[in-house]
Amino acid sequence: MANILLINGSPSAPSRSQGILEYAIALLNEQGVHTDLLSVRDLPAEDLVFGKY
Repeated sequence: MANILLINGSPSAPSRSQGILEYAIALLNEQGVHTDLLSVRDLPAEDLVFGKY
């Protein structure tokens, strides 16, 4: 089984890219693919600014 990490880089909520990623996740899950979603909104802003990732 494949594993896919989808990354949403939009800082705004809600975002159109988030909707597209959720649609892609639904399609991939129907095919038996395991997916995870990472959103930059969920990361501390300070870590992003100073490159602590």
